[in-house]
Amino acid sequence: MNRRLWKLCCLLLLITSFARGQLRYTYDFSNGFNSVENGGPPLKILGEKGEIKDAPIKELKGNVKLAYHFSTNSGLSFDNNLAKGFLDKSYSVEIFFKFQNLDSWRRVLDFKNRTSDNGCYILDGKVNFFNFAVGENASVRAEKYTHYIFTRDHKKDIIQIFIDGELKLQFPDKGKNAVLGKSQVLNFFQDDLVVNNEASAGAVAYIRVYDEVVDPVFVRRRYRDLWRSIFSGSTAEETASEGESTYADDVAVTGRIYDSGSLQPVGGAELHLKKGGDSLVSVNKTVNGDYKLLVRPNTPYRLDVYAKGYKPRGIEIEPVSESGSLRENIRMEVEHFTKPLAVFGFEQGKDAFTGDITGGLDLVVSFLKDRPDLGVKLDGHTDNVGDFDKNVELSWHRVNQIKKELESRNISPARILTQGYGPVRPVSLNATEESRSRNRRVEIWPVHIGKAP
Repeated sequence: MNRRLWKLCCLLLLITSFARGQLRYTYDFSNGFNSVENGGPPLKILGEKGEIKDAPIKELKGNVKLAYHFSTNSGLSFDNNLAKGFLDKSYSVEIFFKFQNLDSWRRVLDFKNRTSDNGCYILDGKVNFFNFAVGENASVRAEKYTHYIFTRDHKKDIIQIFIDGELKLQFPDKGKNAVLGKSQVLNFFQDDLVVNNEASAGAVAYIRVYDEVVDPVFVRRRYRDLWRSIFSGSTAEETASEGESTYADDVAVTGRIYDSGSLQPVGGAELHLKKGGDSLVSVNKTVNGDYKLLVRPNTPYRLDVYAKGYKPRGIEIEPVSESGSLRENIRMEVEHFTKPLAVFGFEQGKDAFTGDITGGLDLVVSFLKDRPDLGVKLDGHTDNVGDFDKNVELSWHRVNQIKKELESRNISPARILTQGYGPVRPVSLNATEESRSRNRRVEIWPVHIGKAP
């Protein structure tokens, strides 16, 4: 093979690889249930057959748009087998839909083809992924179209859910709950067979699936230009890189995250940009301590910074349109923990608690909610009565009791570290029963376990 032919082959491989990384299938119902792009599998009807009809949509500036109207516990399905493994790794799902009622659990996405109760719901207007995470604010309304984007990062095992351009939920998916089950189908709006009456009638005007994770800048742009992009059918809006401007009058907020003692930049810090108090706009990471964000002028924001080993820091920013840019350097202080969040006592030789643990657990859960960058370490201890090896085993049993209690309160296992020490770390001399009782304990310590989940 001559050199020119070899270069041509390499170029073709590169182009093929790039094209594969940018694939998407769009369903706007202009061609029934077939995708706009060639090669996409047709959507399958679930439950009762609905109707494709056009009507003015207020959320699309009153423009008339085709939409598929479905009855309760009916919907559509995307067959990943026919798509040749399109959703096997990292992927995103974009939906523009509405539900008739939101008075309880309402299924949005089902990844296990009706065999599991886990998955995406709207619960009383709040974004929910049962049984792992729920959004704080009710951001979805009955009979109102919602722009909904779900992403799963295969490499990081991270799930994100955006509503109307803003990030509402982010959490680790170590249990692979958003990986498609054996049947390899992704179901929309039809509920599982485990618990009944968790679906709503409604309508969907647009579905698009991506074989990649779309980032917050892209999501924000999609929502802002939703009416234009849906009607044009354009696929030119490829995933935007962090920091790419979407509007000419956007203000660039730049700065450095640095250590207050050494004055050196803090790498890997995670920045949570919020608007209007608790509405999460984006999550970004620093590069060598430096960051760049794009925000709307004359709009108040809060920027919360999390970095492993440091106290979290939050600042208020309100850029003005005339400036065009704003620089905010943020100083971080090293964080040390000198006492446990809670200590629970146990009966001698048993893993039974000596008192009510509800108050202590509530305190720990509240702390973890306020500190998404932290986890907890459970240290189990015993007194010196009995066999040493059995005491070590008992300390592990005690730790696992507390771990189960935290997990039942929706604390992710990824945020819980455990260690059983047996009798080797007493806080009191084992001379009396009173002092021994103080040694029979589990301590819950805050720890830095990595980036904010």
